[in-house]
Amino acid sequence: MSEEKMTARCMKCKDTKEMKDVEEVTMKNGRQAVRGVCSECGTKMFKILGGKSGKKVDEEVEEKTEETEGEAEEEDSEEDEEAA
Repeated sequence: MSEEKMTARCMKCKDTKEMKDVEEVTMKNGRQAVRGVCSECGTKMFKILGGKSGKKVDEEVEEKTEETEGEAEEEDSEEDEEAA
């Protein structure tokens, strides 16, 4: 990814600058981001990319779907018992 030109806002230069030594990272919450160094002043830069992706997020979605399905089945069985 270091061959691609990536830009981000440099806090020291207070302007959008090109990053060098770009490295793609995944944050703890599953979001994708890139980090690098400002090509002019050498300050560390960090840019959060849009959307969540990755294995960790997919697993969380599956777990929530399974929980929701289980809760819906329990509610249906409770309604049937009350009707009888």
